[in-house]
Amino acid sequence: MKQQKLTCVVCNKELPEEGFYYSKTVCDKCYKKRVRYKHSRDYVDSLLPLVVETDGIFVFTAVMPNTGVHSEALDALESLCSSLGATMFCIGIKAHQKPLKDEELYYPRRLERVLQRDITIGDTRVADFRVAPQRMNPLASLDRVEYNKNIGIASPKQHSNVYPVGNEKLRRVFSTGTISLPAYRRTEVTGVIGEEAHKIGAVLVRVVGGVAIEIKPLEFICGGFTYNTIKYSRGAALPNAVDTIVFGDLHAESMTYTLNRRLLSIIELYNPRAIVLHDVVSGASVSHHNTNKPLTKPNISMLEDIERTRRLFGIIIEVCPDIQIILPDCNHDKHTEDYVASGCWVKDDLNRDTCIAMIPYLKRPRPLMSYILSETNDSYAVDPYVLLRGRDSHYIHGIDVSNHGHAHASGKKGSIDLFDRTHGRCITAHSHQIQWRNNAWSVGRFTAKRLGYNNYADVSEEGYIIIYADGCREIFNNSLLTGLDTFM
Repeated sequence: MKQQKLTCVVCNKELPEEGFYYSKTVCDKCYKKRVRYKHSRDYVDSLLPLVVETDGIFVFTAVMPNTGVHSEALDALESLCSSLGATMFCIGIKAHQKPLKDEELYYPRRLERVLQRDITIGDTRVADFRVAPQRMNPLASLDRVEYNKNIGIASPKQHSNVYPVGNEKLRRVFSTGTISLPAYRRTEVTGVIGEEAHKIGAVLVRVVGGVAIEIKPLEFICGGFTYNTIKYSRGAALPNAVDTIVFGDLHAESMTYTLNRRLLSIIELYNPRAIVLHDVVSGASVSHHNTNKPLTKPNISMLEDIERTRRLFGIIIEVCPDIQIILPDCNHDKHTEDYVASGCWVKDDLNRDTCIAMIPYLKRPRPLMSYILSETNDSYAVDPYVLLRGRDSHYIHGIDVSNHGHAHASGKKGSIDLFDRTHGRCITAHSHQIQWRNNAWSVGRFTAKRLGYNNYADVSEEGYIIIYADGCREIFNNSLLTGLDTFM
């Protein structure tokens, strides 16, 4: 049977049988033209000819030619895929090997059966966009691509951003990580070597009904990958003990009954040793990001906000008496404390009495939390609360969980890339977005979607992060999994 000839989808010319093609259906001439217009929808479409129409679980990772493969990571990834019935795609990238000729490209023989170039599954597109490994952020400029679907980039780094596409929907742009060993040259211009951000790992995508309901990074820690509390290593799949759960911004005054029950059900399900709670107090009547804007919720007093927080703490301790509650220093705490210290409450009939009661606590390291806990922790033999101050660090299995905002408690978002370079393995919050940058992860929020002070497009996501006993982390994106807030 004669093999069907391939033609270019742009110019309809027949493609030669020999030679390496970046895309199976785009000739080199048309590809070079497309590179000049990276922000066009047609450019993305033309690079993604292979379509997988079935639902299921898919694991994406990148492999680089002429470098060794992390055999233990590959075995663990194959064990995970075998147990879950997932399909693994190893996307070959050659951008870091200049000036290699096509015939010089080499990929390990054991990957030939899973090696692909460009994949489209449901609303997720994954491809090799020839991103240079020396680039610190492989997702740079992709936020301007005129495309309303998820985009995956084959890269030895493991990044993720989220962008609004209209109608309260979001798209995720991510890079895969790799199972290839690092082998880079230091650039002469920047002096940066790609190995400094080389991430052994992969990204798991679960597609149902053509929609990605789960997108999460897979970390290779202590010889295996962990997914849904099970650690998959070479030829084994064993339970991984849950140590700590990090929840996103709570804003107790915005917590609904459903969210409260979900929070407690998660704690009951995993029974962690400790939990980390960010922005528990909102202080809506006195605390807001923009000081020149009117107060967003003046009908909710500080006292009511504080009482809701106390009730939440009490319920958590009642469900898990031995649990440890870690409270980082957050920006809304700082805003509320500054308001009390400023004396502006003199004419504030709603909050005057509460502010007067807080004044004696202003000399303490965490005034607001000290005041809240003054009536909640007297009956416990061991204080279950850990109050983190300012720039103090608190490590759990090598992961720093003390960072709230991207500039600690000042409320500035800054750059999560900076946390990756300066803090190493850490978990942040504040931005209400679920993101990851190699070692720095952002947990998102765990409260009502809209708080009233965001004038920009809402890109918030609800989720939490589990830290396991071996130091591995796993992100759970409730916005995708539950369907209560459908963004994709």
